[in-house]
Amino acid sequence: MASYTGVLLSASNQPFWSDTRLLGGLFLASAAATGTALMLLLRLPSAAPSSLVRLAWVNAWALGLELVLLVGFFVSLGGLAAPLLQSPYGKLLLVVTGLLGLVIPLVLHLARGWGKWTTALLCLLVLIGGFEMRYSLLMVAQHLVVAGRS
Repeated sequence: MASYTGVLLSASNQPFWSDTRLLGGLFLASAAATGTALMLLLRLPSAAPSSLVRLAWVNAWALGLELVLLVGFFVSLGGLAAPLLQSPYGKLLLVVTGLLGLVIPLVLHLARGWGKWTTALLCLLVLIGGFEMRYSLLMVAQHLVVAGRS
């Protein structure tokens, strides 16, 4: 279920969606990252520290996998990566998902000297980045098709 949207988009004939086979994996890794971030956020006030550490470990691995798949997604697009990155949705994808939703939370995971407020910030950034990734990937194909007609 987690990767179904990405697989369904890949099976369409829309530009960007049908030009890569990594959307299913990207959506799956994003679902794992956002799911564990939400569990961390909800369990933060009352969970045992050992369970929070395990959830944070899974979240860090899911974020790393999502980052690798996002880079692979751009590489797999080849010549279509430039129009994507020049569109407003591509810029949002890089800044919000890439930087705020993946890189900064991974750096915070590596710091390890953080408390509940830092964990909450990390989780919120991951959730915002995951939502934005889905939004941008859904909107970019329509945006570029409309822009190509005018």
